[in-house]
Amino acid sequence: MEGIGGSWRTNLGFEILKRFNIIIDYPDTLIFLNPRNNFKEAFEHDMSGMEYYSVGGEFRYVFIGRVELGSAADQAGIKKDDELLAVNFKPVNTVTLDELDQLFRSKEGRKLLLGIYRNKKYENIIITLKRRI
Repeated sequence: MEGIGGSWRTNLGFEILKRFNIIIDYPDTLIFLNPRNNFKEAFEHDMSGMEYYSVGGEFRYVFIGRVELGSAADQAGIKKDDELLAVNFKPVNTVTLDELDQLFRSKEGRKLLLGIYRNKKYENIIITLKRRI
């Protein structure tokens, strides 16, 4: 999904849509969803409560677009427009958005150290993942 000036990732939509072959009929403005073989496989939903997007050359910069009220990210103090620089000391510009998604879905109770840039200051924030649905 494309956002203004960058690549947006919505976690639930991505996990659902990748279970279908998608046919778009532009002239008739229709979308057909045909289930794939992995349609019934279980999947874990995002446990951070953040929506993020990447921008810049090669989408090297990751920003927080939204934080769900009461989520793990909210409780840890993550804010909309924070720049995510690193997860567990690994710079986000060295991983894909899919790899970030996997980290934020990995295991309930898992602690992740996030390097955040906000108001011209770098902060380390620990987030503890928790199921939201």
